[in-house]
Amino acid sequence: MYICYFDESGDDGFPDKSSDIFVLTSLSLHHSLWKNVNDKIFRFRERLKDEYNFPVNFEFHTREFLLNKNPYRQLNLEPKLRKEMLFNFFGFLRELDVKIVNSAVNKSLIKNPGHKVLKTALKYSIKCIDDFLNEKGEKNKFLIITDEGRVGKMINVTRQIQKNSVSSQNISESIGESIEGIRRLVEEPLQKSSKESYFIQISDMVAYIVYLYICNNIHQPRKPWSPRLLQVLNYGDEVKLLDKIKNLLDLKASESNEFGISIHPS
Repeated sequence: MYICYFDESGDDGFPDKSSDIFVLTSLSLHHSLWKNVNDKIFRFRERLKDEYNFPVNFEFHTREFLLNKNPYRQLNLEPKLRKEMLFNFFGFLRELDVKIVNSAVNKSLIKNPGHKVLKTALKYSIKCIDDFLNEKGEKNKFLIITDEGRVGKMINVTRQIQKNSVSSQNISESIGESIEGIRRLVEEPLQKSSKESYFIQISDMVAYIVYLYICNNIHQPRKPWSPRLLQVLNYGDEVKLLDKIKNLLDLKASESNEFGISIHPS
């Protein structure tokens, strides 16, 4: 059994929206590795406590952390220390035995006002997870765990995919839909607070950096970052961060960029 933790960056609203980009990131690992990997993350968080006085039980919500919003403001971490912490975190991540899939939707290219952004991103994510398991030659099932903020929508989407997979024998007729992938999925997506899951927090972290990468390198015209963020990160840092975890990324998910980010519409 594989456990797949999901989180996102940007909003999935359309045509009403607060962002042009929506990123859905999944972090997957085999259940037999869960305790070992979780223990490694806990020990790393203890290092952050020793070196930066960052509490072990603090949720690492990357965007708010970099922008120095509450509750992080009370830590009095200078911009250079926040950047250093983030780079150290990505350097640590590359040591973990996990697989990361990034699926994104560029809403500025969508013509259909009825387009379901989350459905598109989740379909491609499920297909990528299924392809990854097929490549490993395993018949393992997988389980989705996500933050409570989006679990209802994700349940609805997986129900729709399951219904379609029963009624349709032609996979090519539906965008990125994998019948085998949905058969591998055990249960409906389950809810877990991101505050209680290091894995969801890491998915959030990667999703936000992928969001910044798309804004600076893919979106046309380029979407500038906020001045407050530029106090911490420089343009190009997002590439350096993703390069640190390139060994974890599902590079086969897309050949359109070096980090395998599946962006729709293409």
